[in-house]
Amino acid sequence: MDRRITTRKVKFRHSFWLSGFEQPQPAGSYTIDTNEEPLYAVSSAGWQHVSTTIQLCRYGMSEHVSIDPRELFDVLLRDSLDPAPVWTQDRANKLQAGRA
Repeated sequence: MDRRITTRKVKFRHSFWLSGFEQPQPAGSYTIDTNEEPLYAVSSAGWQHVSTTIQLCRYGMSEHVSIDPRELFDVLLRDSLDPAPVWTQDRANKLQAGRA
């Protein structure tokens, strides 16, 4: 089965947090890979989303972490609109209190 992978770079102006991350990631450029597979319908062919990953550098190694593309879009939108992420300190306080 053929799959296609679309790779793009995104840039965060502020630190950010996505579900499944242990800690906020620093501002900067990140590589996003989207995997899709063919979707064959009676009238036309298309592509179906399979997975989205972000490439993180952890402990000096590159790691691909699965993410929700809708959550990524929301975080990128907030990052571009907000002068500073409001959630960062609140999220950090919850983590320290063990309520995250």
